[in-house]
Amino acid sequence: ISDYYLITRDDEWFSEAAPTVEKMVDWVISTRQAALANQTQGSKTHGLIFYRPYCDHADPEFSYLSDTYLVLGLEAAARALQASANKSSAERVWQAAASYRRDVERSMVASVYTARGLRTVPIFP
Repeated sequence: ISDYYLITRDDEWFSEAAPTVEKMVDWVISTRQAALANQTQGSKTHGLIFYRPYCDHADPEFSYLSDTYLVLGLEAAARALQASANKSSAERVWQAAASYRRDVERSMVASVYTARGLRTVPIFP
């Protein structure tokens, strides 16, 4: 949705799509806030969301695949909101995305391991 708007700059279309973008953003932010409430500050998974990452993985899990896509989605939404008439919403989303990105990056650094001489980040921390 965000990329379509940024390519077309179709303000009329985005005025109808923006509430959907806001709902998606609100889901990510509220899900992350709920997760943070039950996590230990400084733990490897602090700030990550524990849920079913994709259909082939039936059990809930912390997953860098999911968390990084959610960060990228927040950033895309912020860019679209910023480019449209929703600048106040954009600032809120930028702040949420930046905080989430910091937590994901910190967790990735803490999860690096060496395998066959290569430093690697696992899919699941």
